Amino acid sequence: MAAEIVTPPKSAHRPGRKVTSGTHDLNLVFSQARVFQDLLHFKHDPDDLDPAVVIVQEYARAIRLLYIEMRWSKLGLSDWHSEMHILLHARASVLMDLDIWDPLDDFFDTYIFEMEAQPLPRTSARARKIIKRGLLRQLHEIAIRELENCHKDLCDLLGDRVSNWRLLDSKLLAFKKKVWTDCEERGRLSLTTASEATEVKENYAFVTAGKTEGGICYVQP
Repeated sequence: MAAEIVTPPKSAHRPGRKVTSGTHDLNLVFSQARVFQDLLHFKHDPDDLDPAVVIVQEYARAIRLLYIEMRWSKLGLSDWHSEMHILLHARASVLMDLDIWDPLDDFFDTYIFEMEAQPLPRTSARARKIIKRGLLRQLHEIAIRELENCHKDLCDLLGDRVSNWRLLDSKLLAFKKKVWTDCEERGRLSLTTASEATEVKENYAFVTAGKTEGGICYVQP
């Protein structure tokens, strides 16, 4: 009699998500997740990192992107253009060695097309204000979509391992507040990595743009 072949059930999790054994300790997951996520010097998470922590850190990037949009929406047109030009100049510089998180990098491409590659009649102050509102609306939608995807991925990953979903939402809210505090203290974007900060301060004039409002930190030779 032929041996019966038992086919293991297919995983309900999304491709690329590894399922960890045992019960997830939410306190451990959120304590391991780094609040500061550098969107200008993006690095992929290590392969051996807990998938739940990976998702929470992606959630942190989406929160930071949302706070960037919120800040830019409050800036005047001239100040916003100044910050964008600083960022785009750094982006184009080989010396800066930026590796920008894809959603933000895509937004920079859209900004260039809408603000710098259009015929002159569209570059009036009134037209630029309208374009700015449209661009930031797109950025807001991107950030919200990233947040929703992360929330869904985290719920799918944890599955029946979490009996109290309110606890998870509470943890995410507390984590969101930590990201907000970090944005206010450190700035939402930094053109220097954390490891470079000391060396940069010693060799360059350290300049902040809207630092007290959680703006960008950058250096000028």
